Amino acid sequence: MTNVRKRLAVLVGVLLTLTSFKIFTELYISYQKSTLQKNVCIYDRTLEIVLPVTRLFRYSPEIKHIFTAIDGVLIDFSIIFTGAVMILKAHTASAIPSLVFFFGVRSIALNIVSFPNSDEYIFESPGIPSYFVFYGKVNDLYFSGHTGTILILLLDSFAHKQKLRSIFFSIFLIYTLFILITEHIHYLNDIIIGIITGTFVFLSVYRHRYYIILMSLNLQCRISDLVNRLISSPIRLKGVQSSDEDFEKIKVHEFSGLNSNSRL
Repeated sequence: MTNVRKRLAVLVGVLLTLTSFKIFTELYISYQKSTLQKNVCIYDRTLEIVLPVTRLFRYSPEIKHIFTAIDGVLIDFSIIFTGAVMILKAHTASAIPSLVFFFGVRSIALNIVSFPNSDEYIFESPGIPSYFVFYGKVNDLYFSGHTGTILILLLDSFAHKQKLRSIFFSIFLIYTLFILITEHIHYLNDIIIGIITGTFVFLSVYRHRYYIILMSLNLQCRISDLVNRLISSPIRLKGVQSSDEDFEKIKVHEFSGLNSNSRL
């Protein structure tokens, strides 16, 4: 029964976190759309080189949507899977904190540096919603969140010597870079700064990974204890505020009252 309650606590925590994140990102996207810059000239030779592929995607939207959907689904799966592993086993306690730190720094950069989207920008919703990927034109260029996210997950896999995950994220990173360039989602400088920032953030967090694991386990215990109290203590649900000792006295008093009534 204890394991069931722990799993319930984990599930509730994950659902609340994802829902809160989705609400926050929707509000953030609305704000970023209002800060779009126009009529600013930026020239990227890399985007010019891949322009034939970009135009192929433009005139073949079905193919483009497939490539875009795969990238979005894999990013969502990768982050959720990594978070689940961290919660259940605490084996990747450096990945999720690194992502939080990375996107904290990135949100500051986005509000300082604002670039216009490329005229050939074709990164549109493939029809599949995503928790962690923004579709459409928004002020979301500098620096690349796609690149930093996958790089952090890749470095985490290397650090924990997880061969299969390392191979997966290596291929995924190359695939994502292809999408970022061919769909004109980011300029090359966005990608380079994303790589540098992601690496720096991960190495900084990884140095304190044991402290983070301890904090993670402590948080799990607190959540599990809270769920156990809510499930096994109906009196607390009614708003009774008491210490554990007082609560035990209340239970003894109620049980003795039930026993006396049953004798009658």
